[in-house]
Amino acid sequence: MTDERFDNAGKRIKDRETLNAVVEEHLMTRKTDEWMPTLEAEDIFCAPVLDYQQVLSHEQVRANGYTAEIDHPRAGRATVIPTPIAFSETPVDSTRPEPQHGEHTEEVLREFGFGDEAIARLRSDRII
Repeated sequence: MTDERFDNAGKRIKDRETLNAVVEEHLMTRKTDEWMPTLEAEDIFCAPVLDYQQVLSHEQVRANGYTAEIDHPRAGRATVIPTPIAFSETPVDSTRPEPQHGEHTEEVLREFGFGDEAIARLRSDRII
């Protein structure tokens, strides 16, 4: 506020790269958890930048259902990000692991009208 280079909005916009460098240098003098109370007390819209593990363990992320725990056949217990799409009458279950290679081949072929014999022939001919 006291730096003449940035004492009005026009100057701050015109020389924003320099301003950003000054602000970044100043912010580097303390850790995020030290800055947050100061910024929030001044009603400055802010939030910490979290790494992947911090996001996954954040209480608000869990409370909002942005992650889910699944039992993965190869990876064991895993945290996944379910689909953000929610339908009122058609729920989406995206908490299952991805299918294994060929896991649903027979099911799909049956939906297209293939019977047991045709599927067995495709399997014996190594097509599936």
